[in-house]
Amino acid sequence: MSKVAVFGATGQLGRELVKLLTLQGHSVTLAPRSIDFAKTDDWFSIRTFITSRAPDLVFNCAAENRVDLAEEKPNIAISVNGISVYHLAIACEKVGAAFVHISSDYVFDGESRSPYGEFDIPNPVNYYGRSKLIGETFVRTLSRRGTVIRTAGLYTLGGSTGKGGSFPDKIIAKAKTGERIVVVSDQVSTPTYARDLAVALVKNVNRFQDSDGLFHLTNDGECSWYDFACEVVRCAKLDVEVHSCSSFSLKQIARRPKYSVLAHHYIHPLRPWQEAIAEYCRLDKLNESC
Repeated sequence: MSKVAVFGATGQLGRELVKLLTLQGHSVTLAPRSIDFAKTDDWFSIRTFITSRAPDLVFNCAAENRVDLAEEKPNIAISVNGISVYHLAIACEKVGAAFVHISSDYVFDGESRSPYGEFDIPNPVNYYGRSKLIGETFVRTLSRRGTVIRTAGLYTLGGSTGKGGSFPDKIIAKAKTGERIVVVSDQVSTPTYARDLAVALVKNVNRFQDSDGLFHLTNDGECSWYDFACEVVRCAKLDVEVHSCSSFSLKQIARRPKYSVLAHHYIHPLRPWQEAIAEYCRLDKLNESC
């Protein structure tokens, strides 16, 4: 078993990852919440934590993923998603730890009509995507055993506190309160169940410690956010109508890629996204009845 340190352990992926690593018998250490990635001068805390624990493997699930906030305050996104990753990579090299960093489909511009592979050239259209690409670059250039995992549209039970819940959380909540549900139909990606992603990451712990690389890992298939919302409502057995709209009508601060589906050339994709959201809805119902 390995000594594993996890940054971003309170987030959607981090929570699932910590549970599974612990169940598998790994020695898991959580980075303290006092380490603030939004402060570019907090490099000392990052490096001190890594060097004092000397883990075999570090997972970085921490991210500033509020896309519109990143557009308004790019310095925060660059600090969290870029500069902090630089310090993590340096610290991992110092203690000889392997480093796995979670990145995003938003490093692509969305102009393709076919899934993006690992060797396609990134071209982010917003500051969030740019900041994630900066982080990727630091991992790939500074870590001899650094792995970048690109994923998309993460959700899990309990959702993201920074976003006020996951996308399915919000759809279900609106349906139950009678609020009109309007979702974009011209942004296509692959919603990914964080629990499924965590399972795949834990299965590949030994692989990550022995090599480096850049991999895409999402649930299988693709859909618009409108299609996803309709499936959430169907699986949750809610009798409401979902209305579609265009990205332009939302007047979002940050531009989003229209098509950011990821191809999987090296790690087999996770189960189909429809199966994953069906399980999420079953567990959500079970939690309600408890």
